[in-house]
Amino acid sequence: MEYPQTVIAATNEKLATQQRMEQKEYEAKIAEWDAQIKITEARGQQRAQKIVDSTLTPTYLQFRAIETQRALANSQNATFYFVPLGKDGLPVIIEAPMPEKKRTTSNR
Repeated sequence: MEYPQTVIAATNEKLATQQRMEQKEYEAKIAEWDAQIKITEARGQQRAQKIVDSTLTPTYLQFRAIETQRALANSQNATFYFVPLGKDGLPVIIEAPMPEKKRTTSNR
């Protein structure tokens, strides 16, 4: 049995439309899963931030600032000025501009 070309074309179009709809539903599910993953990650970040906030004290921040100063003091690549006390009780660190190296030219 042979069907007219219009019936075959309509059937093919219907199948193609159905496949596009299934593809869109699949993409929507993936988007939902991705959204759930992002929500879960955000909740984890929120919990971690609450833990950090509850243990973060001015004394601890000063301790970390001193550690940073020690690390910068050993740097060979830059010069820093340390102002002992900033507005928030933490040291202020100012990077000094490095002098430009003189270019040497050699005659070859």
